[in-house]
Amino acid sequence: MQRRAFLQFLTAAASVGAVFPSALRAAAKDPLALSAQRFNAARKIHPILAGWESISPPGTGFADAEIKGHWPKALRGTLFRNGPGLFERGGQRYQHWFDGDGLIQAWRIGETGIRHHSRFVDTKKHRRENKSGRFEVMAAGTTIPNARAVSGPDDVNTANISVMQLGGKTYALWEAGSAFEINSETLATVGAKVWRDDLEGVAFSAHPVYEPDGSIWNVGLFDKQMIIYHVGADGQLISAELVALAQSGYMHSFTATATQLVFVLAPMVKVRDAGSYFEGLGWLPEQGSLMVIVPKSDLSKPRFVNFESGAAYHYADAWDEPDGAIALRACWYKTDAAFVSPLQNYMQGDVVSRATAAPNLVEIRLAKNAKRAEVNATAHSLVEFPIQTRLMRQSALLMLQGRQSNKHGMLSALLYADPSGKRLAHFDFGDDFALEEQLFVRAGGKNYALGTIFNVKTARTGIVLFDLKNINDGPIAQAWLDRAMPLGFHGTFVAA
Repeated sequence: MQRRAFLQFLTAAASVGAVFPSALRAAAKDPLALSAQRFNAARKIHPILAGWESISPPGTGFADAEIKGHWPKALRGTLFRNGPGLFERGGQRYQHWFDGDGLIQAWRIGETGIRHHSRFVDTKKHRRENKSGRFEVMAAGTTIPNARAVSGPDDVNTANISVMQLGGKTYALWEAGSAFEINSETLATVGAKVWRDDLEGVAFSAHPVYEPDGSIWNVGLFDKQMIIYHVGADGQLISAELVALAQSGYMHSFTATATQLVFVLAPMVKVRDAGSYFEGLGWLPEQGSLMVIVPKSDLSKPRFVNFESGAAYHYADAWDEPDGAIALRACWYKTDAAFVSPLQNYMQGDVVSRATAAPNLVEIRLAKNAKRAEVNATAHSLVEFPIQTRLMRQSALLMLQGRQSNKHGMLSALLYADPSGKRLAHFDFGDDFALEEQLFVRAGGKNYALGTIFNVKTARTGIVLFDLKNINDGPIAQAWLDRAMPLGFHGTFVAA
């Protein structure tokens, strides 16, 4: 099957040369133009590439979804999703999935049906490039020729990773710049959030950790320093403290126990001068990973512990053991293969699955007074996007799971494990589907999993709803658009 897909890709590439020979010769000097031509030719053949196809600004209007199954009356509200949605400008195409401008999608689940609409986050970058019609600033993973100089992180902020609901307001989050407030009804951009005057433009990451009281913790990373935010449930800043680190490294998210904030820096650091951030990173396994444990009661007293090299985009639950140990779980990569640029081949129109590494669920344990943490494998492999069902405790987990035999290299299954890690339920949609993050939602006294899904064969996007007691039976309800939306990363559900 891979051979057939590869031959189809070669046919698409050859057709570009046949129809646009002069354009291809010109594009040889512009790799981003060549990427655009290859992708657009292949897209005509392969529906799966709709998951990386651009949406035209300002976004998509309201569309009624085709409903299947039974949507519980108690489940009313909005599923917000965020992810890259614009990959091409001026005949050029980004080469890294993370680079596209942030597109907020809203699935409105109401009494009379389910409606969908989307809108781009109107960041400084997005507004400037809409005006010029071309890429202007350096991207996270693609070197932009003749990029203009920038004065700070928000000049390149795409606001394309996740959505946060706090203090009655909705925010689009990125990894290294400001949060952007979004009008929850119209999806229009209100503007960059300034938590305190001296924090304007300072990094505020995409994965805040919620306390049971509704307040959040978050982090911003700057080489060998990080800032820790504590923001109240009312959206007002409680504190922002700077912490010096023992070494630099890469961190996308973090987790927390009832008493400790736990950060892990992967051994990925800048090793070369390159235009984009990710292209300049190198994997230094000899450095090892660094765990930073910070007591919530005193952020000025961090503890640093080294352990074996590895990386995670996403951490799950964390908890304090009775014996004084700290434990946490993560979807763990042993090397940087497939970590730095996941699904890169699809971004350039190559539909042959090239996954070289995939994360496994591990438990990382730090014994009381130990000088080194231990990483222990669990029974769950090829998993990502873990969602815990309880805060600050050892928790039942929802995870997406893939299969080595999946010809597309996609995550197509929902896995549900109990707090000890024992598999409770599993449902696989098969090779024709790519399942996206499934959120834990409680409505009417029942527990559900709710999230988006992409049919790679028909190029349609939908949402699926599982009853956690009957995951093995498949979704109890679905809602499908007549079109595809770009694949995204994270979201949140806000009950009506």
